[in-house]
Amino acid sequence: MKKKTKGNQKHLTLSQRLEIEKALLAGESFTAIARKLDKDPSSISKEVRRHSRIKERKNLNFAPIPCANRKGCKTKYLCDDLCNTRCSICKNPDFKCIDICPNYFPKVCDKLVKPPYVCNGCGKRVNCLMEMKVYSAKYADDTYRERLVSSREGINQTPASLMKMDELVSPLIKKGQSIAHIYAHHAEEIGCSRRTLYNYLDQSVLTARNIDLRRRVKYKQRRTATRTSVKDRIYRQNRNYPDFQNYCDPYSSWQKGMLEKNHEYIRLVLSKGTSLSDLDHQDVMLLQNNINSEARDSLNGCSPFKLSQLLLDKNLHQALNLKEIAPDDVFLKPELLKK
Repeated sequence: MKKKTKGNQKHLTLSQRLEIEKALLAGESFTAIARKLDKDPSSISKEVRRHSRIKERKNLNFAPIPCANRKGCKTKYLCDDLCNTRCSICKNPDFKCIDICPNYFPKVCDKLVKPPYVCNGCGKRVNCLMEMKVYSAKYADDTYRERLVSSREGINQTPASLMKMDELVSPLIKKGQSIAHIYAHHAEEIGCSRRTLYNYLDQSVLTARNIDLRRRVKYKQRRTATRTSVKDRIYRQNRNYPDFQNYCDPYSSWQKGMLEKNHEYIRLVLSKGTSLSDLDHQDVMLLQNNINSEARDSLNGCSPFKLSQLLLDKNLHQALNLKEIAPDDVFLKPELLKK
């Protein structure tokens, strides 16, 4: 049987924070508070430490914070070379050793470094001269709400890391490379998910823009079509290659889906309406090698060229003059074949 997780696993509400403030004033422990709210004691501890605040001191000049080194301090002659009195017990009204002593360090109450970490419920709170930290339900809830909103806004990157990302990603996108191809070779260097990268492009944070992507602004949103299952495709039975040649009609890409993907890659370089008669063998091989060297999600991040090396005879690559293009050099823009 799966062990039940302790606590209700929900965020604290304002009413629950009021209960925490009330319990702290009564001197109750984190365990007792957690039992009331059906929470883990560590959650109460984190809440108090995270959302407590330093209480503003009044009459700071009249009642300064005592020095942590006051006990046993023997410092003399801070104000006058002729004075033989220890500075810590000096009665001079115009002189305060903490203002000029290099060894002054504000004393911290021991209750602030261990549970309950705040001064709520302390009997010495009224006359205490040390810095006080308090937990206020209203302040804690306001701080929590503000952080909840701000954590989901803006860009979670430093300027340096964003610039490094831009220098890596934008030139590759402008070469016509797909996001899938870029992540197949630079996922660890980019340091964010694909969805986040698309958001950065939407917000125009990077040099590259949505217009530089293949499908982002060039294709209309497609309607969801009902596809026939494999069992219903009876028309494919007892078919051979000559039947395939006679069956495929112009402008019927659904009849040759796997082939149409290569047409899409070709159209990235040669737009629709461009004549292919001016291409020589060298141009065709250059285009073919760039297309086959791009990594694809459908091949689990592998390029067609690398997959062919695993499945086909290597002599075939030499005979057809197939060569792999370096990942960062893959170029699928019309400029590839401009002479």
